[in-house]
Amino acid sequence: MKYWFVVHNLKAYAQHPDMIGCRVKKKGAGEPSSKAFAEIQKGDKIVYYAVGAHVIVGIFDVVSDINYLKNDHFWREVVAFKIRPYQLPPHGYYFDFRKLVYDKSISLDLFPKRKLWRTYLYGKPCKSLSQKDFAIIRSMLDKQSFMVQIEGIEVKETQWFLPKRERTKIGTSVRRP
Repeated sequence: MKYWFVVHNLKAYAQHPDMIGCRVKKKGAGEPSSKAFAEIQKGDKIVYYAVGAHVIVGIFDVVSDINYLKNDHFWREVVAFKIRPYQLPPHGYYFDFRKLVYDKSISLDLFPKRKLWRTYLYGKPCKSLSQKDFAIIRSMLDKQSFMVQIEGIEVKETQWFLPKRERTKIGTSVRRP
């Protein structure tokens, strides 16, 4: 069993709370664009991080092999795994991941340089997670001081949902036809 830090967003979680997905490398190929995502296996555990909101929605078990979804209603063409909740924050809350990252008493292998934590995640659908980091996150998942109410969180669009022609690199403008 391996541990993974999966980067999605709250809109993806609302659309498919039972799945994690990754874009395909090449249209019609059914192969994930991320080598790391391809390494996830049934039986692994994932920490589901929602980018934009900077929250962890929970820890999940991967309960299927990788599946190719040619034309998903929400995600279009992706490869995906089915997931099942393993441990969730208290009802009505998400885990504020920034509080964990900036807590000077906690050191995560995932981010050797704490101030650059966003850089380590940028553009990656998942990262391997050490057993130590997994244990830290799991032990903190119900600590009230790390909670943020779900009601106060805005669901933001990310480039995952934009048609390919509208996706941009940081610092460039979006051109619309």
